[in-house]
Amino acid sequence: MLYWEATNPERGYEAYYPNHLGRLGLVQVIDNTQTALIIVSEWGEEFSGFIKKGEDKKVSIRKRVCEIFQASFPDRRIIAADIGLSTKLSGDQVMIRVDATASPDDANDSGHWSVFEDIDYSEDNEGRLTYREIV
Repeated sequence: MLYWEATNPERGYEAYYPNHLGRLGLVQVIDNTQTALIIVSEWGEEFSGFIKKGEDKKVSIRKRVCEIFQASFPDRRIIAADIGLSTKLSGDQVMIRVDATASPDDANDSGHWSVFEDIDYSEDNEGRLTYREIV
């Protein structure tokens, strides 16, 4: 797992903003890594809520941004993170806790672990992202 700070010219990217990567900085980070999973976190409140996608469908703004990145980098899995996202390493697999609440107060919530390739997520009416296994 890698943590990327806002600017690191030695790793081949520079931020366009002083305190965060922004979209263009994130593109540089993704382009300069070979990792299979990118978890995008620390969303500003301007990314909460939904936008229209097609005639009848609404999608989380955070999820839509990640879908756009995903289309540009089809060999990676790019997902949005929120409070309550739990990950763990199991051998060479990254596991994500699914079917659990995103409440930070419920650290012992049930749910189970799934490999990251097998999950999807959506935003509930209160603006929290929830993760579920693809069946």
